[in-house]
Amino acid sequence: MNQDIGVTTLRPRVSAKRIAEMYDMSEAAIQRYARLGQIPCVRIGKLVRFDPVEVEAALVGQADAAEVM
Repeated sequence: MNQDIGVTTLRPRVSAKRIAEMYDMSEAAIQRYARLGQIPCVRIGKLVRFDPVEVEAALVGQADAAEVM
């Protein structure tokens, strides 16, 4: 009786600075993409944090969409 009860694995959230370092982009660009809704983020008060896995999926999706055009 092994049933999935909807438990989600929590991944650590990181700063815009860390995401910028991972993708060799400016921190301002990451913040702008988040503000425009182009990459997912979580706002905790004034803090903005990112799930690296979700950001990568969003960036890959944008790159794939650009290739189709």
